Amino acid sequence: MLREIASARQPLNALIEFALREKGAMVSADAVNRYADMLSTALAADEGDDVSNLPWGDFVVSLDGSSKFDSAVFALGQTLNASEAEMRQLITVVDGVTAIMGGDDPDDVENYIEAALERDEAFNSNEVEAFSHLDEESQEYEQEYLEARISAADDGSPSHIEVGDE
Repeated sequence: MLREIASARQPLNALIEFALREKGAMVSADAVNRYADMLSTALAADEGDDVSNLPWGDFVVSLDGSSKFDSAVFALGQTLNASEAEMRQLITVVDGVTAIMGGDDPDDVENYIEAALERDEAFNSNEVEAFSHLDEESQEYEQEYLEARISAADDGSPSHIEVGDE
């Protein structure tokens, strides 16, 4: 997926199309172009360019945060009813595409992104609802598996994840 987006004629448009499809939103050329213009303007703002005369310029300038691009992704995500975790995952995918376009080994980038997304999913699924579709024994197994993965990923920094009733 990352390679296809990175090698697309218009990578930003391919990224928007991917995001819309992932959210089950209707994909139209107009919507893709509109959101690509917004993110392109946000990228230009992050690079220090004057964006006042660009499409979405006033909107992008009004965004809070140190990264106009990240803020624009969050604004786009809100229109698609995406969760905060999904918005962060899209930013992770963008970082991967950017790395591939910058010459990084696609296999290494894809492995890193896959691990990062799995880690995000594990951290964000530590809620009862995440396993509610499973029978009791499977719920217990999944919870134990999640806890084991979190413990294995411990790099010595304090955990910000609440695991069970401790």
